Amino acid sequence: MILKSIYLQQFRNYLKHDFTFEDGVNVIYGYNGQGKTNLLEAISYTCITKSFRTNTDAEAIPFHTNFFKITSHFIFDPSIKKDVTVEYIQGEGKRIYIDGVRVQSASEVVGLFPIIILTPENEAITYGSPSERRRFLDFILSQTDKFYLTRIQDFRRVVRQRNKILFDAQNNRYGFREKIEPWNLELYELNKVITNKRIQFIRDFQEIFRPIFKQLTLDQEDISISYVPSFKQEFQEKEVFLHELEKILNLEILRGNTFIGPHRDEISFLNNEWDLRKYGSRGQHRTAVIALKIAEYFYVYQIKKEKPIFLLDDVYTEIDKIREKNLTEFFEDLGQIFLTTSDVDLKIDSGLEKHKKISYYFVDTTQPIPHTELGQTE
Repeated sequence: MILKSIYLQQFRNYLKHDFTFEDGVNVIYGYNGQGKTNLLEAISYTCITKSFRTNTDAEAIPFHTNFFKITSHFIFDPSIKKDVTVEYIQGEGKRIYIDGVRVQSASEVVGLFPIIILTPENEAITYGSPSERRRFLDFILSQTDKFYLTRIQDFRRVVRQRNKILFDAQNNRYGFREKIEPWNLELYELNKVITNKRIQFIRDFQEIFRPIFKQLTLDQEDISISYVPSFKQEFQEKEVFLHELEKILNLEILRGNTFIGPHRDEISFLNNEWDLRKYGSRGQHRTAVIALKIAEYFYVYQIKKEKPIFLLDDVYTEIDKIREKNLTEFFEDLGQIFLTTSDVDLKIDSGLEKHKKISYYFVDTTQPIPHTELGQTE
């Protein structure tokens, strides 16, 4: 899949801008505050219908306006073309169109335009809270498995409803059993499906991830992924699971929360058998995240049979020259790449040009740049 062009209207600091891209490495460079990350954010909107920076669409609207609009033109193999438009209007919400036809649900778009996103904030995957690791896992599975996406959405709905019943029971338990039992059965079924999907994913993903990490560290380090589900193996038996819910019922009512489910799972990384989150250096965290994202690319490609777009936001300023070189060596095997940097003198390893076209785009939104003239290929 190739993003051939994108049009931004009143998105962040872009009033009206067209960009046309090449199918190799697209280096977006310029001084700080000129909109390099905003451009990648706009690309993510048309691939996954949302920002990778915020959960609030209104934040992307410039002051004194009330909407934004983004349109991307994609080309698939063999020569299948798709146009995606995302527009947001304050007070009305977000609308998504594919080839001019409105999409009713954002989940319909997820996975159709596969994308990998690597930003400095992704280091939270390895050193942050468990929710960061679960979010990473869910993002990959949602892009590659529609069944998983619907099940995780169903699970969140069930937990919301069940938590409300638990909370209400703090003051009044009349009719509580009749209310909670149907949700307990749904909780069991969804727990079982989602946990088994995650277990299989970790097995498959680890086979891709570990060799990449070893290559990035020149075979000096090894890493493994450990998955600890709250839905334990013995809970696969329905009666065992329901009995466990009965045991913890009073505590769940006291807290007003569901204690067993994918929202409580933990994923850890063991670097040479040491817990990376507790004992890893900053450099080891960065290397692990880079390896995770490259592995994510190859996993998605393997499942979707379509090369994802790879977004790298200001990554080179966060890594040393050795890791920069090791990362760049993978570019040859990736599809279309978008890379931002504030280093106006950055030049990608010239050896890569033998295998991939490298295009440089200078971004300066303080100047009125005519449409289609922003990108300059060197």
